[in-house]
Amino acid sequence: MRLVNRLFFEQDHTDPQAAVPVYFSFRDRAPDRWEFALDYVENFLRWHAAFRWRNPLLLSKSDAGVEELIERVKTAPWMTQGFAGVLKVVQGMKGQDDQYSRRSGADTSQGGF
Repeated sequence: MRLVNRLFFEQDHTDPQAAVPVYFSFRDRAPDRWEFALDYVENFLRWHAAFRWRNPLLLSKSDAGVEELIERVKTAPWMTQGFAGVLKVVQGMKGQDDQYSRRSGADTSQGGF
C-alpha cells in the first residue's frame, strides 16, 4: 500500500497534529509555471479537505469545482487562520488565471481551475 494511502486512511483525521497526506502527479508534458502553480495549489486544497473530512471523493474535480470546494472549506470545523490564508491564495490565483486566459487566449480547461 502506498504511504499516501496509509497516511490518508490510517491516521486520525480529526487530530490537528496529523500529517496531511498530499500526492501530486506530474504530467508527461511540462506545463508553464503558472499552470503548474494552479494545479499544485488546487491539488493541495483538495487533498487537505479530503483528508480532514475523510472523503476521497473530494480529490476528483468532477465532485466539486474549486469555487464550490472553497465555499465548503470556509465553514469547516477544522478551518484555521493559516488555512484561510491558503484559500485566499487559491482565490487570488484563480482570479489571475481568469485574467491571464482572457489576455492570452490560453486554454486552461485541462489544467485545473
